[in-house]
Amino acid sequence: PSGKELEQFVNRLGTNLEQLLATGRKEEATQTLKSALLEISHTFSENTKIQPQADQLTATIELYQMLQIRLAGETVFFLPLPLSFVNQGYLLVEPDKDNEQEQQPGAEGENNKYSLHLNLEGLGNLKVELQQHAGGTRLRFFAEDSEKARFLSENRDDLQQWLTATTLESVQFLTGAEDPTRQLLARMTHGPASLLNTRA
Repeated sequence: PSGKELEQFVNRLGTNLEQLLATGRKEEATQTLKSALLEISHTFSENTKIQPQADQLTATIELYQMLQIRLAGETVFFLPLPLSFVNQGYLLVEPDKDNEQEQQPGAEGENNKYSLHLNLEGLGNLKVELQQHAGGTRLRFFAEDSEKARFLSENRDDLQQWLTATTLESVQFLTGAEDPTRQLLARMTHGPASLLNTRA
């Protein structure tokens, strides 16, 4: 899916529910998953099986909302990836301060760094860092161990087929990928003015 499609998908979760209600877009708000879960929780408040499940899913969405707000204060965009083929996953987009010097004079916008933090069936933990420059795209894959990094490197030729909108300038296959949730918790708890309750 494209970036726009991912944004629409996440909005359907209801991470912007309160914003929709505040701006009078009630019909759009009621079409979100969070709105449906709140309604289910209220309607089935006496059901000991359905109501707790609805509350747990609602709490997960509210955690996504809190993370978005918390990281936005650090100019970091957080996008959860609740996809069927991803056990855990999210995307972080932040200014690429390490490579600001490569910004071309007079160029519009700024260099951003994209990092995917995933846990996939078969591959386990995987981190993908993507940096875009005038010369093309630089990719770094971090796998759990050397065996999985070697497996990824053996499929390097397929990457060019996926990257149709840009030129692949360089790619590296490294080790050191950690659990996505643990990485996020570490970032939140060690960041300034941490708001994350690690018991959530």
